[in-house]
Amino acid sequence: MDNKSRQVRNDVARLQRSLRTISRCNRELFHARAEQELLQAICQILVETAEVGLAWIGYCEDDAEKTVRPVASAGNGVDYLQRVQHSWAPTLAGQGPVGEAIRTGNRCWVKDTRADPMFSHGRTEALALGYVSCVALPLVADTRTGELIDLRGALTLYAGTDDAFEESEIELYAEVTSYLAYTISRLRSHLADDVSHGVRALLVRGERKRVEEALQSSEDRLRLVINTIPTMAWSALPDGSWAFVNQRWSEYTGLLAKDSAGSGWQGAFRPEDIGSHMEKWGVSLATGEPFENEARVRRAADGEYRWFLIHGRPLRDDSGKIVRWYGTATDIEDRKRAEQALQRSEAYLAEAQKITHTGSWAYDVANRRMTYSSEEHHRLFGFDPAAGMPGAADWVRRIHPDDRETVMQAMEQTIRDRRDYELEHRVVHPDGTIRFIHTVGHPVLSPSGHVVEVVGTSNDITDRKREEYLTEQVSERLPDLVSIIGRDYRYRRANPTYERVWRIPAEKVVGMHVGDIVGRETFDRVVKPNLDRCFAGQEVSFAEWFDNPGGRRYWVVTYSPLKLESERVDAALAVARDLTEQTLAAEKLRDARIELAHINRVVTVGQLTASIAHEVNQPIGALVTNAYAASRMLRARPPDLDEVSDALGAIIKDGRRVSDVIQRIRALVKKAPAQADLLDINEVIVETIALARSEILRNDVSLETHFGKDLPPIRGDRVQLQQVIMNLVMNAVEAMSSADEGKRELQIATDKDRDASISITVSDSGPVLEPESLNRLFEPFYSTKPTGMGIGLSICRSIIEAHEGRIWATANAPRGATLHITLPVSGKAAFH
Repeated sequence: MDNKSRQVRNDVARLQRSLRTISRCNRELFHARAEQELLQAICQILVETAEVGLAWIGYCEDDAEKTVRPVASAGNGVDYLQRVQHSWAPTLAGQGPVGEAIRTGNRCWVKDTRADPMFSHGRTEALALGYVSCVALPLVADTRTGELIDLRGALTLYAGTDDAFEESEIELYAEVTSYLAYTISRLRSHLADDVSHGVRALLVRGERKRVEEALQSSEDRLRLVINTIPTMAWSALPDGSWAFVNQRWSEYTGLLAKDSAGSGWQGAFRPEDIGSHMEKWGVSLATGEPFENEARVRRAADGEYRWFLIHGRPLRDDSGKIVRWYGTATDIEDRKRAEQALQRSEAYLAEAQKITHTGSWAYDVANRRMTYSSEEHHRLFGFDPAAGMPGAADWVRRIHPDDRETVMQAMEQTIRDRRDYELEHRVVHPDGTIRFIHTVGHPVLSPSGHVVEVVGTSNDITDRKREEYLTEQVSERLPDLVSIIGRDYRYRRANPTYERVWRIPAEKVVGMHVGDIVGRETFDRVVKPNLDRCFAGQEVSFAEWFDNPGGRRYWVVTYSPLKLESERVDAALAVARDLTEQTLAAEKLRDARIELAHINRVVTVGQLTASIAHEVNQPIGALVTNAYAASRMLRARPPDLDEVSDALGAIIKDGRRVSDVIQRIRALVKKAPAQADLLDINEVIVETIALARSEILRNDVSLETHFGKDLPPIRGDRVQLQQVIMNLVMNAVEAMSSADEGKRELQIATDKDRDASISITVSDSGPVLEPESLNRLFEPFYSTKPTGMGIGLSICRSIIEAHEGRIWATANAPRGATLHITLPVSGKAAFH
């Protein structure tokens, strides 16, 4: 599991632990009846659920040493509180986090007790118990009215790892401490029940008159006391009509005692709450059972409705008859908001679990049963969350038979060794569906160090396992070489194809240096530079001949960057495909095309025999004539040397002309490798026209040229481009020679295109071309001529495409066709 996944898992577990802690603490605060029981319960919850080693609460004493007296504690090390005396005075004993939190009213956090000078007092004793981090929280609370509740005490937590408390957790614990202080303050102000108990004791004595007098006296004293306490109090007659409200009620609601009498008090309640409140009140009046309900009461100062917890208890005489009801109304708005926030958090958590297919659970070690399973955890095992908690055997049966023993052993080992466990296993749903589950368990220890509970999370990893399986199958079955190469140029993984190609088992390839496989010279020259580009973040592809044990092979290789644990490229995914046969076949095809092009050129030259003979005979005839003239002038007395010189110059010119014609013919028929030269396309066309001029004139074709000016050079092979022009010109002349009517016009034009390309067009006025012919004109062995072989234009297309250009045909109106060619200028593309 990578660090990011582990961090997410830890964060989810921490959040779930915090929510369970807050939830349990809120339930205790809500049902609190006695201060000491509440304090002890909070400490126990923090040890069991929040996973702290020791939790204790201390109150300030006003003795000479200003002692902090422990009043509640839970966890390992209760005797530590007896050995180490804490103080809230600015002395050595009070310099620790406990005294600091009480004096300042702020939380005090010690991340490492071994090094923090604040924790010098009691350090040895704490370390002996394994506690290396601590946080102290003052028992203070702010009320909505701006009052500050200060119980002059602190809640202190200890943990066995350094920096064990996160800021978010401390915030939650601080809220718990604040609610605890608020609740204890309310408990201390609940005097109505105590007075009722005293009155009940008087009635039990059986002295009716004295009881009535005592009752009246008690009620008088009760009114006096209750009018001075900050809690709203009330009393009601047996029929439920209110007979008394204290001063706090009137101040808060704005209703005086006379306005609240009878049913007038209902005017302070939110109308939507009256119905359910009266229904419950009626049940208590009918059964005599204590009354409890939550309702919203209007605050007169600002008109806000706030949540209150309304308590009512009956007072009975000797016969058990109810003579009066006494009750209180406690402001629980802050608690309700906290509960709502908690409910939202739990809803968010449930939704997050559903989205991520992650469930949480708790296992009771003593009773060997599940005590908690989230809805998503139910669904992971194929259970209906609405059906309740399945039995222990039901959970076991859902585990795949082949995995049950492993899962059970992992749980037993966790209980025995008190260590976390992590494993993957399968579950089988009732419909036969198999899901893969990743489970993490954590033991919860009692104060004595025994495992009382195992809590954990389970995550559905079926999709991931399926992807891993498919990836593995693809890698295993591919004929390609597939591997992962680290930044140290060593193989981390290799598929079985390596054994077939390199004669080395795949498991032995792992760990080897790439240079040891492909050879150091090839590694330094080809492989390493490309891997370094990949490690820099590039997607790299290249092709190279490699010397394999089975012979020299041609491989196309791709390197893809892999970022496994950070933004830095950690490794490269290497895929190599053997294209030896395809490459050799391509080379043979290329050679065949070159041979075919050569044959085409020879055939074309053969078709130009008459034209070539004319081009050669004309300068040779002129050469002979000038030679006779020069001979005659040399015999003259005196010889005319100037005339002789002119005649010899003409002879040289005609000789060069003949030589040029022969050189061009030789170039066309010679089988030579392609050359990539900078060419003037206009010059290439003019030289080609010169060879075909006689053929053009012989067929009564009118030639018109339009050459673009200042055209940039192109890079290509002169002979191949002349072959293309020659083919197009000869095709046009031959097409027009078959037409009996109309003018025979041939136009050749060049220009510069907008996209930095050179355009060439060859237009004729030959027969009309059908659309089908235009579409198939460049197909091999397709010809519109009865005796044509259909290879000329196919070769033209191959040549033009090798020059990174395009060639196509369009029909002219009313007849004829135009052949279009575009070629990139020399700076845009290279001829290959």
